[in-house]
Amino acid sequence: MSLPADTLWYNGDWNLFVGIHPVGEAVCPCDPSATDIDASTACASRPPNQLNEPSLLMGTYTDFDVTDAFGWNITGLYSNNFTTLPIDVLTTLSATFEIRSDVSAYDPGVLIDSGTATPSFAFRSRTIGAVVSVTPTGRTAISDSILYTEYTFLVTGLSVSLPFGKYWMNVAPILTAEVITDFGSDFLIFNSTTDGVNSVGVPAGNNANDFFVVGNPDPTTYFIPSNDFGTEYHDFSNGVTGRINPICIDPNMQVTLQNDELVRIRDLKEGALLRTTDINCPAKLVINYRNDVGHKVLIKILPNAIKQGVPNKTLYITANHPILVDGEYKKPRDLINGNTVSRSRRSEPVNTHTLVTDNGKPVMINGVPVSTWNIKRWKKLPKLPQEKGPFNRPAASASLKKKH
Repeated sequence: MSLPADTLWYNGDWNLFVGIHPVGEAVCPCDPSATDIDASTACASRPPNQLNEPSLLMGTYTDFDVTDAFGWNITGLYSNNFTTLPIDVLTTLSATFEIRSDVSAYDPGVLIDSGTATPSFAFRSRTIGAVVSVTPTGRTAISDSILYTEYTFLVTGLSVSLPFGKYWMNVAPILTAEVITDFGSDFLIFNSTTDGVNSVGVPAGNNANDFFVVGNPDPTTYFIPSNDFGTEYHDFSNGVTGRINPICIDPNMQVTLQNDELVRIRDLKEGALLRTTDINCPAKLVINYRNDVGHKVLIKILPNAIKQGVPNKTLYITANHPILVDGEYKKPRDLINGNTVSRSRRSEPVNTHTLVTDNGKPVMINGVPVSTWNIKRWKKLPKLPQEKGPFNRPAASASLKKKH
């Protein structure tokens, strides 16, 4: 199985555990309308991962860590699931998706983002909002002489900015009443379990911090630790795609060297000593990384916008690239005032640069202390950029929604 492009985190491949009952037999929960569910007795099979229209969600939530200090821009979510449904039916299904934080046993935490993805076949000529595609992984399982095939349900078209931290995600196909009736069961799609083989990112499918959720009509009624169903259900085969939030600068901005020389960023050579806020502690340039895909929108900071002489020339920088203002790191987008600090749209995209130094100290660019990457942290990125890399999309903002 090839992972979806731009995978930042993947919990791992199916671990060969089947645990599926024949179609039509009871699986968890045995009574979807029950108000008191005991996972240890109500379940005789792996939890299903589906939403039965109109409102019964039976799904798995898997934890993932945003490991980069400046966050990720999530562009897609996916889950691997076994089913007996034929592909021509699966490709007509929509899917529900969610991202949450602060989840714990019987506590849904905070909803960050959610929605319904439309089947991708519906928009062959254009994409509108979130869409879901279905692709076979090539893996199959046999339970009670019945063949189950594993498919990846991939939701794309998202743009959710997540800061450093831990989150939980779910992608569950939506089963219509017609499909349920035609195939004779309320339980048709089952999330693959994993032990973390071929995982990407943190955690690696082995920390037993996943949850099974059942709700009718409220899907936040129960967040049951998956381990409650047995240790074999500890983690599920799901993943996240996206980009590391860019922190980069217009290549024509001028950097002050330790010897007071001014050099355009595009012309900086590895090994150059860059002036920092500490005159006695320069930063040595290790990598001058040119981003592969250009930005059309940067933040424009006019001379003297921060204080007299800062910047000393107009500074163009990405929205999330931290700069020092009065001794505190600020994101340029948070300084927008519609006058001296604003968004600037280019007629042609500009290939920004990311500076990686030996100590990660902020360096003086157009008179502004601008943060740099520390080479030690750069080497720990999920995808280590060399000549070309992943920092090529502006970050989108995502406001936390109310807890419910």
